[in-house]
Amino acid sequence: MPLIKDIKVPATKLESRVQTAVWVLIYGGLLILLTGFTLHRADPAPGWRTADTLMLVGSLVTVAGVALIYIRSLMKNK
Repeated sequence: MPLIKDIKVPATKLESRVQTAVWVLIYGGLLILLTGFTLHRADPAPGWRTADTLMLVGSLVTVAGVALIYIRSLMKNK
């Protein structure tokens, strides 16, 4: 029994790029979201500020990464 199981690599260059983009978007979006949350807690003044914008952008980027997971699953079925 081998120590490392077979690794499934993407079949095409497109699948590889989508898979890379998924994780970059998810982790990058969460990093941006947490940065905005930290800034918001440091200066909780009322009004729309940079922290709120960062939290919004981070959330949207993370959702885009999750949507790409769905698109990637559709690509595998073809």
